[in-house]
Amino acid sequence: MKTKQIFINHIDELNSKINELNSIRPNLFLCFGSLEFFDSNLIIKKLKKHNPKSIIAGCSTAGEISNKDSSEGTLVITGFNFESSKITQATRKITLDKKEFELGQSIGEELITKDSNLTGIILLTLGHNLNNSLILDGLKSKIPNHIKIVGGLAGDNGQFDKTYVIDSENISSDQITAIGFGGPNLVFIDNSHAGWEPITEAYEITEYKNNILLKIDNLPALDFYKEKIGILSNHLPKSGLLFPFFIFNEKEKITRTVLQVSEADKSIILAGDIPKGSKLQLVRSSHNIILKDINENIYFLKKKFLNSKISSVGAIILFSCIGRKMILGSKFNEELKYVKDEFENETITGFYSYGEIGNNLQIESSSIHNQTLTMLYIGENHE
Repeated sequence: MKTKQIFINHIDELNSKINELNSIRPNLFLCFGSLEFFDSNLIIKKLKKHNPKSIIAGCSTAGEISNKDSSEGTLVITGFNFESSKITQATRKITLDKKEFELGQSIGEELITKDSNLTGIILLTLGHNLNNSLILDGLKSKIPNHIKIVGGLAGDNGQFDKTYVIDSENISSDQITAIGFGGPNLVFIDNSHAGWEPITEAYEITEYKNNILLKIDNLPALDFYKEKIGILSNHLPKSGLLFPFFIFNEKEKITRTVLQVSEADKSIILAGDIPKGSKLQLVRSSHNIILKDINENIYFLKKKFLNSKISSVGAIILFSCIGRKMILGSKFNEELKYVKDEFENETITGFYSYGEIGNNLQIESSSIHNQTLTMLYIGENHE
């Protein structure tokens, strides 16, 4: 596998830099950028002009990650030339009835039909107004259990208004896309880690529906939450990124962040479903906790990496929560520095997201995560 990456501050720079990408004849482009780059299909037109058969995928972000550094207000395009692996794509429009489970099923059916030897999937979905847990569940219901699903929810730099997904044909605020990877030489390794500590006792979730918290300990969920975070509740939903929940039952523990709140019914909309029979705790993090977590995440990914006896250089794709970025503040590049130090030969790309998709070791399946760093190594092994 070969890779090339360009980093631009304005769309006009694409003309002068696109030949760098074309030099490897990419069959896949991943595009992660700030909102202003997604107001037209210009990116698609430029990339397709010299690479008409290439697959394009990406999304708007809450910050971009590249070989250079972590940034805001930029566009990072990474070209991949897979020499022996098969790359496929399935995209679906979001309809008014929002049948998320069926959308996921439809994507899974298309990908497995296009490639019966599917190994891994990158799922890029919207970061607002969707129950992405249902999409993921629908997708998993149509593919074999061994196929890994990794990805992220698009962002809009903390505005929580409108996010965009790009595929090979369109840039849209009402579509999701998935890229399928298959082949005997493909290496697809992921790891997800949080980095948060409880600050309250455990409370019963006494009423909920899918990803909507209605009552906690028999109190309206929003009233309960506002009391716990105090004056910071004046800045909801953004301040909710600093105080997510651990939600847990006998089988699993996951982190869930606040996406939206409703004063009308005093509910809290989370970025993923609530498992049955769960309790919750409020949690918070710090600079030191996150940097300790990144070291653990790298250790486990590196362990999987070494066990796979990889013989060639690949790429690292990072899906990191905007909440981690907010806590690190001006030092948010430190997270990337740790990754670059350990994977100095790999191309690095990714974005700060409104939710992450990756392996949940507790239930041995892909899940929607919040406030985590999901890391994916992708490459080809040609021993």
